[in-house]
Amino acid sequence: MFQLFEKIKEQNLMAALSNSQLLMQNQFQFVHPYDMEPCKDIVQLDKHLNWTFTPNGDPEWIFMLNRQEYLLDLYLAYQVTSETVYLEKIKYFILDWIRKNPCVGDSLTWRTIDTGIRLTYWSLVLDELITKNILTIEEQVVIQNSVYDQVMYLDESYIEKYELSNWGVLIVTGSLLVGNYYPDCIDEDLNKRLLARLTNQLHLQISQMGLHWEQSPLYFMEVFRSFMFLYLSEGVSSTVTYNLLEEVVYNMYHALPHFVSPSGLTIMQGDTDLMCVTDAIQTAGVLLDEPIPMLFGEDILVDYAQLYWSKKQIDPVQWQHKVASQKTTNYPLSLHDNQTGNYFSRTSWDNQANYYHIYNGPLGSGHGHISLGHVDLTLTGQNILVDSGRYTYQETKERYALKEATAHNTILLNQTPYGKVVDSWAYKNIPTSLGNQVFEDENYHVTQIMYLDETTPHITKVVRTAILIKGMDTFILFDQIIPSSKELTSSKMTRLFHLDPAVQLVHLSKESAQLAVSKSLNSQKTSHFWVYFSEGNVTESKFLYSPLYNELSSGTLLSHVGQKREAYTVFSGRKDMQVSRPTIRKSDGKLVDSTKCSGITLSLQDKVYSFSSNVQDTFEGHKLYYMNDIPVYGKLCVVEETTKTYLRIF
Repeated sequence: MFQLFEKIKEQNLMAALSNSQLLMQNQFQFVHPYDMEPCKDIVQLDKHLNWTFTPNGDPEWIFMLNRQEYLLDLYLAYQVTSETVYLEKIKYFILDWIRKNPCVGDSLTWRTIDTGIRLTYWSLVLDELITKNILTIEEQVVIQNSVYDQVMYLDESYIEKYELSNWGVLIVTGSLLVGNYYPDCIDEDLNKRLLARLTNQLHLQISQMGLHWEQSPLYFMEVFRSFMFLYLSEGVSSTVTYNLLEEVVYNMYHALPHFVSPSGLTIMQGDTDLMCVTDAIQTAGVLLDEPIPMLFGEDILVDYAQLYWSKKQIDPVQWQHKVASQKTTNYPLSLHDNQTGNYFSRTSWDNQANYYHIYNGPLGSGHGHISLGHVDLTLTGQNILVDSGRYTYQETKERYALKEATAHNTILLNQTPYGKVVDSWAYKNIPTSLGNQVFEDENYHVTQIMYLDETTPHITKVVRTAILIKGMDTFILFDQIIPSSKELTSSKMTRLFHLDPAVQLVHLSKESAQLAVSKSLNSQKTSHFWVYFSEGNVTESKFLYSPLYNELSSGTLLSHVGQKREAYTVFSGRKDMQVSRPTIRKSDGKLVDSTKCSGITLSLQDKVYSFSSNVQDTFEGHKLYYMNDIPVYGKLCVVEETTKTYLRIF
């Protein structure tokens, strides 16, 4: 079966074969899509492997080395070539690790999360080693004893905190999978404990909409793939737990495509890299027999770990047929998760779509970043607004900076970031999300979020309204603040916009900016975009950008500073657009202060759209407002002035 995927040069298999050649020479390069802490540098170790060596001073390299996920590459190389040298190399890595790491839990090689991962990948290759007579009876006993020690260590080291951590999922997954192969290592009582822990993790860690609580697509993927391994292997003995696992797996599969932008790569929320997860989506879709969004169905991409645990024999022709029959454009375009505070919308599932994500929810774990109100934006397939990434887990100024609010597309009051980073994993304080509401019809997708900024002298409510106009390649942000003190009549509001490094700033003034993208993943032609700002000043600077762990570059940051309590920004691919303020008055003829009701008018060649935003109730005087002499009532309204079409959104 695997030889047939090699004949069509399937991308992941070719990468595995290439890496297997490095591994045969004791050379290590961690560049797999789901390597949690990747490193592109090829590192040569001598034949006397040092399992605590790090070439760059980062202990994460040690953790990657000891997880032994790379054993899958050697296994695939054997499946393609039938050359047992690859199985011999697997045996060498496993036995060398056992011989040199006898002290349970006594070094960096025995972290619980890495031990769980290591057991997962040992359980993947052990059957082949034994059935092909690569291991002697004595060596089999050595490995089984080591597996028992590792399983016992994980059980004894398990703490309640792991119920709400990706660590717990990876620990339980490794124990259950290897226990299927060595049932003597897990007695009835331990199996009950493992099932109880898995049940708690399934209940606690995944929202009803299928998103993971840690606010990181990367760690979502670690948890999702682990759950898939357990589900596909049918390694969960309890029917109740297995049924719950099935429900969670399907919910996570349905959520997964939404944090992938039309570029085909994930957004970088929290501690996340730019990842291509097409193989995981496509493979899960094929194995679960679920619809596959069009964006992920163009080329054959296989997640071989998932395929292995399914035990299904599927050749490339069958695979292509299944993908073609399951590929669809009729997949939900939006996902609204009130539990995690993540909202996603796009105009289609092709790579030229418009897309945005806005976040206003719990921080999650230490992998979460201070970023309430952050927005990711893609127009016509081009990433415009992005997150800054993570870069490293070491205690460095770059790590701290990338976790701060200023590394995200957020709002600062009086130039003071909300929240404070203490170290790589902790915070002194964070803002409080209050609530979110969503509206969607055939023309608009709108999310309005509210949170408390407690860092200024007066506690302030911040309201951000995101509006995607589906048929216009246009996105609007309304930002408004509500001070707790009536004495605070004004507040300097700074709004940060981190542009994707591929975006070039062609022109900048205090009212507008012109952007250009010469080439991208989705287009070889130059695309142009226009940004329109409300009253204030706009400055250009550079920001730290980390698309991958251990990689650092820069992008352009636009900072808009205004003196009012409300502001807007419009991003558009329409060159013919003009942006202005509408006239807003009450029904008694008096003009309305912008703190009570503000608006924006978008004028095109054939249509004129005006939006009014009134986040606070009107309780004095006349309650009816007129926007450009058209009556409006509600917290957010839009009028298409040429046809006098009126829509109350909130």
